[in-house]
Amino acid sequence: MRKELCSIRFRNGDLGDLRASLSANLNREQFAVLLGKAEDAGAAEIVAARDVIYPSKRDIEDSSIASLRINRNFVAETLKQMTDRLDADAYIEVHTHPFSKGLVVFSGADGMDEKRFSDYTAKEWPGIEYASAALSQTMHGARFWHCGARRYSGAAIKTQLAYEAIYKKTDQKDIAIDSEQSGVFNRGMLALGLES
Repeated sequence: MRKELCSIRFRNGDLGDLRASLSANLNREQFAVLLGKAEDAGAAEIVAARDVIYPSKRDIEDSSIASLRINRNFVAETLKQMTDRLDADAYIEVHTHPFSKGLVVFSGADGMDEKRFSDYTAKEWPGIEYASAALSQTMHGARFWHCGARRYSGAAIKTQLAYEAIYKKTDQKDIAIDSEQSGVFNRGMLALGLES
């Protein structure tokens, strides 16, 4: 049974590295694939991101500030890489909305592409979990797709380090941590030995 809650989790430093790489050029949408492992956690699905795969220039057919088209061979190669591994069964597409400082909204084109990919994975790659994420300059939106059912559940991106956190909605200011608080929080975590 598919879960209605999903959490996409990153190892320490990985989300910061991903965001730095994808936001290096704000003139074009950027793209990456995360290979992860999905785990049933009762009421929720947890997807642990294991590796990031960036397309080369030849893998990007077209890119502008508001659109991106990836070569199908890149997608096929990354799906094949994942099926050759025991520690990965989740395919997570990440793209940027460089034109937006805050709000992240999936476009109609995003939705149609993701529905088609969800149908494709259900038919051709059964057993693979699929999620998608969009990153603005400061926030994120994420979806965990119910492959073959043409629907998704909302997902949240989680990290263990406060300074890496990106929030899902603009009205979550009460949980934002400023840089001074973040430093105190991270030093406290290190002192307690809670950081892995």
